[in-house]
Amino acid sequence: MSEFPPKIIKLIDDATVVINRGLRDNIKIGDRFLVFGEGEEISDPDTGENLGVVEIVRGRVKVSHVQDKICTAKSIEVSTSAKKITRIQGDVWARAMGRQTEEIIEEPEKFEEPLDDPKIGDFVRPI
Repeated sequence: MSEFPPKIIKLIDDATVVINRGLRDNIKIGDRFLVFGEGEEISDPDTGENLGVVEIVRGRVKVSHVQDKICTAKSIEVSTSAKKITRIQGDVWARAMGRQTEEIIEEPEKFEEPLDDPKIGDFVRPI
């Protein structure tokens, strides 16, 4: 692996980033990374000990394309809509046949979530 830290070097859109790692660094399609920025340094209020820098998690990505020194990765964060059930009251004829109502069930849809305010220079690490 290269000696400089793996980082976001380009934002393609709100869910796709370019990382400064590639084939030379043994990156493969399907590799997953946590994307995070650095927040403030935190100290223990009782001891004064420096506890480190807070990591601001932007999301998780999966590599979709690899080049020699860089790779492209897309968000793998997904949200799901609620299941939708629609009940339709039957007409007189349907009720006479024993069908009072009809239910239409729509399965939930999955949506790709964007990363949470990613920035060039944010860090990545394998997950």
